[in-house]
Amino acid sequence: MSKITNTNRSFFENMLKGHNAVESFERLDGDKYQIERKGERPSLTVLLVSVYIMSEGEYYEACQDETIDAIVLIGFYNQYTRGAKETSKENGIALFTPKEFSGALHRTGKSFINYVPKTK
Repeated sequence: MSKITNTNRSFFENMLKGHNAVESFERLDGDKYQIERKGERPSLTVLLVSVYIMSEGEYYEACQDETIDAIVLIGFYNQYTRGAKETSKENGIALFTPKEFSGALHRTGKSFINYVPKTK
């Protein structure tokens, strides 16, 4: 996995600053963020990861020793395999691209983990 660039970190933080479901956020250790959401939505602990295509093995590597609610693959071309997505759901951790995460921020529980953006 690659190091998160300042450009990617700024992109993510600006997305959170402008999101209508986000009350506040704080960068924790490393590439982890604590996000407080508006309304009755629970807070989230999110890990930013930069990997071109996240496989199941890379999913396990990212989650090692982490207590998180979601992984966001930060980077314009980054994506995940079907196996990584299914494994993350089975473990109760959401796996998203930034666009997916932005939509999922409005959801809670299984609806958050299983969020899939509407297609046109």
